[in-house]
Amino acid sequence: MQAVFEMGVYGGYVWTAYAVSAAILAGLAVMIWRRSRLLSEKLGRADEIHARPDSGGGPDKNIR
Repeated sequence: MQAVFEMGVYGGYVWTAYAVSAAILAGLAVMIWRRSRLLSEKLGRADEIHARPDSGGGPDKNIR
C-alpha cells in the first residue's frame, strides 16, 4: 500500500490530477442534479397549469 502513495517525483502531479478530476466530476454531478430538480419543478408547474379546467391550456375536450 505504501507504494501507491509513494510515486517519486511524479506523486504531486498525479495526486493533483486526481483531485482536480474528482472536483470536476463532483461539480458536474451537482450541476446535473440541480438542473434535473429545476426542470422537474418546472414540469410539475406546467402540468398543474394544464390540468386546471379553467386554464385554457391543453387540448380542447369538446372537439370531436
